[in-house]
Amino acid sequence: MLIHGKAEREAAQLFVAYGIRGDTPVMRRLRERLPVCGVIDASYNGTECFLVDSEALRALEEEFPGQMGYVMP
Repeated sequence: MLIHGKAEREAAQLFVAYGIRGDTPVMRRLRERLPVCGVIDASYNGTECFLVDSEALRALEEEFPGQMGYVMP
């Protein structure tokens, strides 16, 4: 789920849930490329929040093509 920033230059928050599949290659790639928000309680082991600016969002769209709610591994 992508939540846009309130101000024009404010980074968006990208919430990604990987559930029962565990720590996937996609999640590892996202962690390598994006800063985390730090708003998710660590006890929720299946979700992460990333900060995404417009440049990072364009790069993600190219790297992870697919329909909304699904990315190709």
